Amino acid sequence: MTLHIVISTSLLKIHGLSCPTIWHAPCLYHLCKVKKRMLKISSIDTPSQRRLVVEGKLVTPWAGELKRACDQARTDLHDRELVVDVRSLIVISEEGENVLLALMNEGIRFQGCGVFTKQLLRKLARRARAKLQEVKP
Repeated sequence: MTLHIVISTSLLKIHGLSCPTIWHAPCLYHLCKVKKRMLKISSIDTPSQRRLVVEGKLVTPWAGELKRACDQARTDLHDRELVVDVRSLIVISEEGENVLLALMNEGIRFQGCGVFTKQLLRKLARRARAKLQEVKP
């Protein structure tokens, strides 16, 4: 049988004693929450194209990362096509939509296979065409 004795720190301080500091492992809950909001961008190079595979959530903190990744990927294409594969996105915020629209306007081709993603890409393509028609007199 094990006997556990609990002494409050205030009682020890009254008697002028000090208690040892006990360190606990940090709570990992906040890390789990952050991990769920992450975005992963992978690059796959072939002789004819460079494909950026985007996975996770395209939300406010990381939407700009996709723009930066595309800008960096375009630096050394060497006559290859840049394709952004968005089939593994599970959430796209309004800022994420704006980044996708800006990339569409820059001529980047997108590929997606899910119903949600295809519908969103169609909506953004319509917005891009409408914006081009406003610019042309």
